[in-house]
Amino acid sequence: MSNPSTGTLRSLQMNTQYKPYTIDELCQTIWEENLEHFDYISQMSNGDCDCRLCTAFGVIYEYGGIDA
Repeated sequence: MSNPSTGTLRSLQMNTQYKPYTIDELCQTIWEENLEHFDYISQMSNGDCDCRLCTAFGVIYEYGGIDA
């Protein structure tokens, strides 16, 4: 038997365009696409957030040598 979800996943993957980003381009794109979240966290939570987005940014900043 075939799994219907596999076909859907495969078609989604085939339509995804890959663009290699530099670290700076990646950070800029993530920042621009999620500015509302970062502003909210900055103003309401003193920058304390453990969501995947903030965690990923923290790792990029820590290991990429980028100043937050």
